[in-house]
Amino acid sequence: MEQIFEEILILHFQENYMKLQEIGLYPGQEIILGYIIHHEGDMQSAIVSHTKKKASTIAKAIQRMEQSGYVCRKKDANDKRIFHLYTTDLGKETYAKITELKKQECEYYSHLFTEEEKQNIYSYLIRIRDSLKGVQKNEKNN
Repeated sequence: MEQIFEEILILHFQENYMKLQEIGLYPGQEIILGYIIHHEGDMQSAIVSHTKKKASTIAKAIQRMEQSGYVCRKKDANDKRIFHLYTTDLGKETYAKITELKKQECEYYSHLFTEEEKQNIYSYLIRIRDSLKGVQKNEKNN
């Protein structure tokens, strides 16, 4: 079971990597872009809190995304040391492509299973996710 799960993760990562490269993003940047789209004007620190990634990792990703034209930073009106993040038109178009890719992926996998099987898989995945979240909480508390 462990080997199959690992193979699925690797294959999914490889497929995702290729699709993201085709639209000009690196893995993980789609999550950042989605966060900014749904939280226009937030600061970089909010993304760090949301993703649980290192601040330096998020900073580098945002820098690349800004250079590529997906996001922009705007200085705070009251405190010029603070920057707020916004998506550009290109960022919004790209996120729409990502959303469509994810929809297609779900439809592709969906046809492989009956409705009952889909419900079972969904409940199994929820249990795995919740278990992993519990492990992450315990690691942070130790």
